[in-house]
Amino acid sequence: DMATIKKLAYVSEDPSIVSVDSNGELTAIKRGVTKLVAKSTDGTNLISDPLEIEVTSTVDKTGWTAVAEKSHTTYQQGRLIDYSNTTYWSTLRTGTDNKSPCWVVIDMKKEVTLDKIGLVQGYYQEAKDVDIYISKSNVDDISFDDPSFEILGSIEVTSTRYGESVLDLYPDKEIKARYIKLYLVNSRTNRHLSLGELNV
Repeated sequence: DMATIKKLAYVSEDPSIVSVDSNGELTAIKRGVTKLVAKSTDGTNLISDPLEIEVTSTVDKTGWTAVAEKSHTTYQQGRLIDYSNTTYWSTLRTGTDNKSPCWVVIDMKKEVTLDKIGLVQGYYQEAKDVDIYISKSNVDDISFDDPSFEILGSIEVTSTRYGESVLDLYPDKEIKARYIKLYLVNSRTNRHLSLGELNV
């Protein structure tokens, strides 16, 4: 019974993805999937069932900011970068300020090396076509139409369940950028727009 064992050793199947120290503290090293187990060290040779761990990002979003052309008063744009797939950003659901297109600019506050940009579907699954731009500008508070923005790719967001990743855009090579601009071209139902999370 693992509950009665006082001292455990923790083991990562692939420490190049996730390392684990003697206290069970995890450190994400790179994107990927691995398994963790706890082993008894008292001679009983008990081993826990493997726990699968997926590292989707190793980039710290602390301090990032987001500015949106339109936002619902409750479902603000900061929810796009709050580390949660269960919160979401949304435009208003009624009125004239809910229609597409709409832009959101994320300031990562410093140049970040990106090998992936991922979007997570919002609660109402409204986002459909999204153009993704990046900027290497080191100027604070650039505008959505700043000429330094370069298009990285255009995608159609699939209709999946809320909280599921719907897009993982992998550039041909790692890129450096300070800003990411999401230009939401249209919505699935033409009512409003929403997205759950931006992962890099």
